[in-house]
Amino acid sequence: MSKPSTPCSRRTCVHRSAAALLLAAFTGCQVHVGGQTLPSPYWHYDDVQYFPPGNEFKLANEAANMKAAQQEIVPPGGAQPAQVPAPAEIPAPAPAAPANP
Repeated sequence: MSKPSTPCSRRTCVHRSAAALLLAAFTGCQVHVGGQTLPSPYWHYDDVQYFPPGNEFKLANEAANMKAAQQEIVPPGGAQPAQVPAPAEIPAPAPAAPANP
């Protein structure tokens, strides 16, 4: 049989409460309160994550590729590139002859 639980004495309750508070104070965890992320007590030991400001124009690579392609079309001397002839038109197929039964 198990021993019936007895309420703790005042001294024991105070010691347990103090131990719980100390444990909570030294644990250190991030807390989300009202949309904010509040740091742990050890925030000053964390690595610094610095991201330098980048190019504000998000399509820089695409713009550079389009400019390079445009420069390939027009030679640096200013001469016009050779004209490529248009493909010949394909005549429409003749209507099919009716089948004789």
